[in-house]
Amino acid sequence: VASTLNDTTIQNTPILGRKFEDLLTLTPGVSVVQGPDGDEITIAGQRGIFNSISLDGGDYTNGFFGEQVGGQRAAIDITLDAVKEFQVIATGASAEFGRTAGGVVNVITKSGTNNVHGTVFHFQRLEALTGDLSDGTTLENFHREQFGGTLGGPLVRDRAFLFGAFEGITGDFRRPN
Repeated sequence: VASTLNDTTIQNTPILGRKFEDLLTLTPGVSVVQGPDGDEITIAGQRGIFNSISLDGGDYTNGFFGEQVGGQRAAIDITLDAVKEFQVIATGASAEFGRTAGGVVNVITKSGTNNVHGTVFHFQRLEALTGDLSDGTTLENFHREQFGGTLGGPLVRDRAFLFGAFEGITGDFRRPN
């Protein structure tokens, strides 16, 4: 079972927090569950450590945090505006992917072209527009702002290209206990 999500799907699907990992749940057999130290991607019922995640064909597993292959957190966050498409192979991955007993996620990022192009975004969440939490409490003095953009274009026409992306998050993240 494999699914490929293209640029149109990525741009038009509303995702709270704008993390590409949340789009993985559009693939049958994929869910995000609470792991020992945060969200964990489970594919076909396998624990997150059995998954293989690649970025533009290179290994993207999380060695930085000392986690095992496919660990609970991605090595770095990728802004959704920089993702061109991604493929999720939930079961039956061929031998070319190897080193995995779970699923395979391959993220493809955008690149520069002969035309200069880019995006800018700003999302804001405020206490007044936020409903009650799952435990019935409310957020007090809550605000969150997520902003960023991308820029791509030619360095040398038809030969070398540049693409960059930036994303920032600010706000008050305190929650009453």
